[in-house]
Amino acid sequence: MLSGKVALIAGGCDHGIARSTALTLALHGARIAFGCTPQNPGADAKADADNLIATIRDFGGEALAFPLEPRHPEAVAAWIGAAVAEFGAVDLLVSRVAPGWDASAAANLTTDALDAVVQAEIEGTLLCIQACLPVMRQNGWGRIVVIGPFEPVSWIHGRSASHARRFLAQHFERRERPHNITANLIHPGWSGIGAGNFDAALAAARHESAWEARRQASAQDVADAVLFLCSEAARFITGSQLFFALE
Repeated sequence: MLSGKVALIAGGCDHGIARSTALTLALHGARIAFGCTPQNPGADAKADADNLIATIRDFGGEALAFPLEPRHPEAVAAWIGAAVAEFGAVDLLVSRVAPGWDASAAANLTTDALDAVVQAEIEGTLLCIQACLPVMRQNGWGRIVVIGPFEPVSWIHGRSASHARRFLAQHFERRERPHNITANLIHPGWSGIGAGNFDAALAAARHESAWEARRQASAQDVADAVLFLCSEAARFITGSQLFFALE
């Protein structure tokens, strides 16, 4: 479905949507340039990234991982440049940029911390899109999918971040459609957590029996939605929002 396409995925490599998306797109032929963003302070990001890349390569896929601080323009530019140098193109951008804040501590957030959360969610995604667009325009083809963070807690920042993401998708939908570039937004609801280990995540990406028996939306369901939005079947879908059930 995506044979030969180059997919840039920004997000955490641990147990969530970005990992499931990388596995899913790779299984369908995409070459993966994963930008590992700071996600959980206690996590071993390098080990998670190494495991993800090894898993993709084990089933014959092509993948590289790069540490990425998405709020630093020079870091984003270096990531894009490394992907182009290795694979020769940028076709797909999946942004799962999130600030890595602790929702359970939200009641104690200061106003400065609140501002930082909102800014981090928007700025990183915007910089990733801006860096990819020149390459996509040159090629006359591109797919941008922005995935929000944990939407049920968006009340914490007055829905500012989710509305800003919606504005981004609609803005780029209007401007980039003439270049055959689509931009869409996914609200994952409660489905942010994926299977606990890489073998289980890969089994879900392959739609094996344990995943087929699920009773609620999972990270793999979101990854499948990304796959659809990146496919030719969705070439005329742009500026849209997809909402997953909250329970």
